[in-house]
Amino acid sequence: MHISLRSNKNIRRRARRIRIKAGTMAEKKKFLLRIDDSLYSSLEKWAADELRSINAQIEYILKDSLRKAGRLKEKPQEPGEENTNENL
Repeated sequence: MHISLRSNKNIRRRARRIRIKAGTMAEKKKFLLRIDDSLYSSLEKWAADELRSINAQIEYILKDSLRKAGRLKEKPQEPGEENTNENL
């Protein structure tokens, strides 16, 4: 089964709009990242394979590395709140 990248982008955009409307999207720090073209290309391919934006893929990699190093402080989970980190 082949799904076009265009339809994947539309799905992600709709999901993002839903999260924003629901108020579940946290404020995020914005910064400029300069990386080598070949590294960017590799990240772009990996992100597409996992149906993520490049930004989401970089965030996933960073969170995973911080968690493995024991440097990520996880927020306590509210009762009845589903664990969103299982998908990372």
